[in-house]
Amino acid sequence: MKNIINSFLISILFLFISFDNSWAQLQVESISREELKKVIYHIKDKGLDDSMCEWRGLDSDTFLPENKKIELDKYTSIYQIHCYPGASFATYKFFTFIQVEDEIDPKYDIYLMEFPYPIVSGEGSDTLRGIGITDLLSNAWFVSQTNELHSSSGYRAGFISTGVTYKLKFIPNKNFLPEFALKEFDIDSIPDLTTFNNYEFRFFPENKILNQDPQPIENLDKFGFWDKTLEVISYEKINGCKRPFNKSIKSFLGFVDNPVTYELIDDRQTFAQVIDYSKFRCINGYNDYSGTRGNPLKLVVFNGDIDQEKLFDFGLVRSWNFQRYKQEIPLLILSLEGTSCNKSSYSNCFVSLVYQEGEFVSLLNNSK
Repeated sequence: MKNIINSFLISILFLFISFDNSWAQLQVESISREELKKVIYHIKDKGLDDSMCEWRGLDSDTFLPENKKIELDKYTSIYQIHCYPGASFATYKFFTFIQVEDEIDPKYDIYLMEFPYPIVSGEGSDTLRGIGITDLLSNAWFVSQTNELHSSSGYRAGFISTGVTYKLKFIPNKNFLPEFALKEFDIDSIPDLTTFNNYEFRFFPENKILNQDPQPIENLDKFGFWDKTLEVISYEKINGCKRPFNKSIKSFLGFVDNPVTYELIDDRQTFAQVIDYSKFRCINGYNDYSGTRGNPLKLVVFNGDIDQEKLFDFGLVRSWNFQRYKQEIPLLILSLEGTSCNKSSYSNCFVSLVYQEGEFVSLLNNSK
């Protein structure tokens, strides 16, 4: 059972906090039994043990790997601690450890992390009762490529289920307490042997919902951006905006919505950061990458096998989208100027690509 502490309106969860910081891809690693003993000692010493956790990793090699550490910076870490197993799920608590800067006798500030969670009761089309707070997450896993935490739960033989995604927010090296902001959740509350969701909710940054005025690029939340993504943004910040006829007025790069998004690009869980230039704006100036031919589109792909990033430049694109091909393979569909297909310029030329062996290849060529 979830420990629901408080209920509050869904609407307040539409607010995200934006931070102007970047960070390398985080690593998630299982901890040793000695480190687990140390962590549990500090949890109990701070009075944060409510007797809900069984700490089976202390004496079981089966459950020990379920205890993990996300290292945010030199002094700040998040521990995912296995509390108890279930028939088809495991339940975890999350603790933030902040080390006081004392090399001889280090001490820790410890915080129990809490999460907004949908309250579901019964079955049918009206089972969502509101949003509560829990400090227990079932089937929880952290995806370092996107800095997102996922959790799922089910009841009534699994016919009714809930899935939740949180986005990690953190400012490195600024004594900032990390938090997981609610990004989205879905509920399948009708036991009809299908996976169709009855409720799907998505939460976006405040400027995406309320403010379409361009913001300076310095306000873009760069937490989790990879090195090549940051290089592209830095280059455009310096070179992207022009005002040749009135140099007394300073022009600078801005953005609306979210110019950088994450996409899953193959069936091997490879992620890309998509840089969509249609979301860039030139404040007090103009740029060369907007017009009837489209806007530049660039993808940075992270290959975890060799720990390497690769930049793909697709040139000017009128629109783009990822769709599932044959129910499983992500397919990148590009709309280009008609001349790319030997048509008139005002026509659209559609190109379909799949990511294979480190390259984007034409679906048509791939099927031969």
